[in-house]
Amino acid sequence: MNHTSQLIKKDGKLIHRSSVNERAYQAFLDGIEEGQIVEQVTSYGDNGLLSQLARINKCIREIAKEVGEGHEQVKQEIKKKAGFCVKGECKSMADMTKEELDSIFNEVCEVGL
Repeated sequence: MNHTSQLIKKDGKLIHRSSVNERAYQAFLDGIEEGQIVEQVTSYGDNGLLSQLARINKCIREIAKEVGEGHEQVKQEIKKKAGFCVKGECKSMADMTKEELDSIFNEVCEVGL
């Protein structure tokens, strides 16, 4: 299960920007079994690029696990399908713009269906 939320710093604490986000977070917490390990990626000031990359890579890991392939192999295939490989060389997602990452995410969604 995944959860994404936007927080704002007030009085030295991070709080949810809306009650809807807070309720969604609580539902996420309620779905976690006691003792279960949770991976957290937190970023700020990056215009959403780091969190977008984290979501894309999480989805790619899930697809790779489902199809029994390696993460890097699936990532390269998605880049090829999205048109980011030329003569066998694929552009690094770390160097992509938000719009390019949107294209990658759309391809991830297509593959994940």
